[in-house]
Amino acid sequence: MDPTPRKLDEWLDGEHSLDLAGGWPAGGPTSFSTPPVDRAVPICRRLARAWLDAEQVHDEGARYLTLLVLSELLTNAIRHSESTRITGSLWKSGGLVLVEVRDQARTSSVPRLNSADRDADHGRGLALIAESVQGWGTQFGTDGSCAVWAAVPITPSLS
Repeated sequence: MDPTPRKLDEWLDGEHSLDLAGGWPAGGPTSFSTPPVDRAVPICRRLARAWLDAEQVHDEGARYLTLLVLSELLTNAIRHSESTRITGSLWKSGGLVLVEVRDQARTSSVPRLNSADRDADHGRGLALIAESVQGWGTQFGTDGSCAVWAAVPITPSLS
């Protein structure tokens, strides 16, 4: 894992954010650190797409699920923690894409599966992820931070 996450700050409001993915590190594990703002989620998805391209993950199902997991975990960290920075990481291991999002020890509640009504607008994200990935979980740091991770299987594309 890259020990120094790339900070995402100045470009979050600008249209230049569309060009950032072109300068993103190619190949290998990557991580980013962002302020807890909703507008960071689509930017981080764009960066994840560039990373998936560099890692030659072409299977559309794995790509879609990776982006869904990243979006859900980032959104949860933004909404349910009081962190000033949220760190996301992506790496491949064997036939998996691993996605991790870590807060800064200011989580208002421990991430858990809800038994929300299927018609509910909120509260079903982790349940959806748990049903779709090979594994997921939480890890608490010695500093009190909370990381939520998920393992997305990569299915070789037949095309």
